[in-house]
This record gives sequence, structure tokens and C-alpha cells, in this order.
Amino acid sequence: MKTITYYICEICGTRYNNEEIAVMCEAKGNPKHFPRGMIFGNHSRGAFYKDITFAVAYNHNDGHQNAGALWACRNNSAGDSLAISDVCGGHSIEPDTRDVPDKNHPTFARMLKLLRSFGFAKSEITVWNGIKPITLKEFQS
Repeated sequence: MKTITYYICEICGTRYNNEEIAVMCEAKGNPKHFPRGMIFGNHSRGAFYKDITFAVAYNHNDGHQNAGALWACRNNSAGDSLAISDVCGGHSIEPDTRDVPDKNHPTFARMLKLLRSFGFAKSEITVWNGIKPITLKEFQS
């Protein structure tokens, strides 16, 4: 008879033959959660999504990633998300230091209007500052 030992990451459920690799996987940790209604976007020249402002619609843990969904206001042919259930999503919600939106970008203004139409109070809306979510008031000052 043969004994087979597996090591399973308790976050994502991936099974490994090697304990060291399983420990490294688990060390990636849980995904970050972001406040519902948090606005972000990279409006700098050359950015892939330069003409889009996003806001977090919901968070959903899927292993090590936050596979939630976003609302989007776009200055391209795809149009804006115009309903509470009209969401988009990619591989994972992971804003980084480049994803600080331009408060003067037309999609940013439309996103504020969209969030208010969904019932978000001005005090509930946050904006990604490149490190963490801050209040809309802090961002606009």
C-alpha cells in the first residue's frame, strides 16, 4: 500500500504535493474588500482604461482574488452602466497606485451622478487615492 500526502491551501482549495508550495500559496492571503460605491480609474494618457471610471458594485471572494463586479462610466462606444444590476467585471478587483481617478474627467462626474441615482449618499461614496479608499469630501478638497 502507498501513502499519499497532499497539502491544501485553506483559502483557495488548491491541492499540492509539496508543503512549502502550499504554505506559499496560503501566504498570499485573502483578497482585499473595497467599500461598495468606491470610485477608481486610471485616466492618464496611454492607460488601457483611460476613458473609464469604475465603482465597486459588490465584492466576492474567490480564492485569493476579489472577483466582484463594477459599475462603469465609459467615454467609448460601450456606454455607461445605467442600472443597479448592470455590472461588469474582470479577473479581479485590484486597484493600484495608478488607479486614482481624475476628478475633472467627464466619466468621474457621470459616476457620481450614477451612484447618487442608485441611492448612495454623498457621505457613503469613497474614492481610491492610490493606497486606500478616502471620503469623496477628502478627495475633492
